[in-house]
Amino acid sequence: MAITLDYYPSTNRTIGVFFGVDPSNANTAQASQRALLIGQKLPAGTATAGTAVICGSLREARALAGANSMLAQEFESYRGCDGYGEVWFLPLDDNAAGVAATRTVTFTGTATAAGTLSMYVTGVLIQAAVASGDSPTAIALKLANAINATPFLTVTAASSAGVTTITSRHKGVAAGDITVVLNYRGNLANEATPAGVTVVIAVGVAGSGDPVLDEALANLGERAFDFIASPYSGTGSVASLSARLSDGTGTWGWLNQLFGGAFTAVRGTYAAMTT
Repeated sequence: MAITLDYYPSTNRTIGVFFGVDPSNANTAQASQRALLIGQKLPAGTATAGTAVICGSLREARALAGANSMLAQEFESYRGCDGYGEVWFLPLDDNAAGVAATRTVTFTGTATAAGTLSMYVTGVLIQAAVASGDSPTAIALKLANAINATPFLTVTAASSAGVTTITSRHKGVAAGDITVVLNYRGNLANEATPAGVTVVIAVGVAGSGDPVLDEALANLGERAFDFIASPYSGTGSVASLSARLSDGTGTWGWLNQLFGGAFTAVRGTYAAMTT
């Protein structure tokens, strides 16, 4: 009977004992590349802080973490890149010692013509109708009302004496990176400040006190995640993730061999990034 070895040449006549291994049917399993999103939840979210939970849809994300939460926003962004992958949450409570960040929008001058105020808050277009004769106090109130009427924002707004104050729903540095931009798309999108009105955007209170990750990461046990997304770029948070993925005693170590990478991001000027 002829025996065929796929990886051994049939023309070889060398004396000896030879064997071949066919790996084609060694393992037909398909690995699921899990993604883990780390972030803060709101008290209204049903998920347990510090315990990983699988999440299948944006509706479920808003139920687990809270409709206006950082974590629900993370899920929505992630699904824009990966529409079908397996996604897990690692929900966290706000740091009790943390501080929520604010931004201020200060109006001066009375509107001399009707117009539309176009403000992008956390990347979402917020528009408020301005009537001719509107005072700074009236315009600030209209902007605050428009922000609060927009669903799924991670901020709230209040107004007083011509100033709209925008406040993060979460405490911390990462949650406090609130973008507020006036007329982002400019004239091509018909975005212009109503005549007679001047707008100044400024940082109010800086956010501080991100959650500590060590205990929550330890709760992950031996479940493998190919992609770990974390909004926290502080040295303490990066050190915690590095320890989790360490090739000594962490998941990359010889005893575990659970591989994957962690990703974070930080936004700022060139000088700030260099630092």
